[in-house]
Amino acid sequence: SFCKPHSASYAQVSFKSAYLRAHYPGEFMAAVISNQGGFYSTFAYLSEARRMGLTVLSPDINASGWAYEGEGTTIRMGLMQIKGIVRGFIDRLLEERSRHGPFQSFHDFLSRLNPEPAQTRLLVLAGCFDAIAGEVTRPGLLWRVYAEHPTCGISSPRSVAQHATPLLPSVRLLPIPNEYDTERLIQHEIDLFGFPLRCHPLTLYARHLQGLQITPATEMPMHIGRRIMMVGWLITEKAASTKHGEPMEFITLEDTTGLYDATLFPEIFQRYGPLLTNERPLLLEGLVEEDFTATTLTVQHMQVIG
Repeated sequence: SFCKPHSASYAQVSFKSAYLRAHYPGEFMAAVISNQGGFYSTFAYLSEARRMGLTVLSPDINASGWAYEGEGTTIRMGLMQIKGIVRGFIDRLLEERSRHGPFQSFHDFLSRLNPEPAQTRLLVLAGCFDAIAGEVTRPGLLWRVYAEHPTCGISSPRSVAQHATPLLPSVRLLPIPNEYDTERLIQHEIDLFGFPLRCHPLTLYARHLQGLQITPATEMPMHIGRRIMMVGWLITEKAASTKHGEPMEFITLEDTTGLYDATLFPEIFQRYGPLLTNERPLLLEGLVEEDFTATTLTVQHMQVIG
């Protein structure tokens, strides 16, 4: 009963998308992510890109544009991904870079743009200056925002108080601080991008999973009819109701190997549904079932990890 012209047009889009994904994987995935549409989150698309063998590069002050950009087997994160960044500021940055060339150093960036401290801080913490900072660490760059360019968009004493640190008066006399540790760098990525870029978020919870018999998503079809344990990061969820009007939920999760689907029937959804609002991975136990070649986990127990 599905409209044939509608089916034909979707088939054409599917064929073209498959061709682009196969022959221009970096460009295709970058365009999909930049479009900010689709069923999945940016994190899910980037994870899929990695499973395709693509390399995801962090934002760079001289290499990144506003949107994601791809070439061959690489994707460069766009500055649009940084939470709190202002589009007008990035447009000004890109225009300056286009007219007068790449920024040669952090000081060169500050002197050419006279940026607001808050915007500069976001770029520093996102790692945008790592390629031109030399031996200066990210904490060192944040100190130099005030030490080398104290006006830097601050227009009043009150805004100075809001943006400065207690170390501001003697910042020139302090030694360059060490780089943030890995845990802090990952937390900055989560805060700024919404997800860690340097690793899969599940790797941060590895110690909580030691000793457990976890079935990876790629092996799920091998366990049809069996009760298994799986771990996953919630990607999407779809609310539904039974014929009696009872609420239930279909969810899609991701582990380090791929995506998989799970079903929470009314009783289980009533018991564990509140856990779906938690921004931490989930440990699920349930029965693997197959319906029309589609494999799903019927959840019987669920808990938050960590």
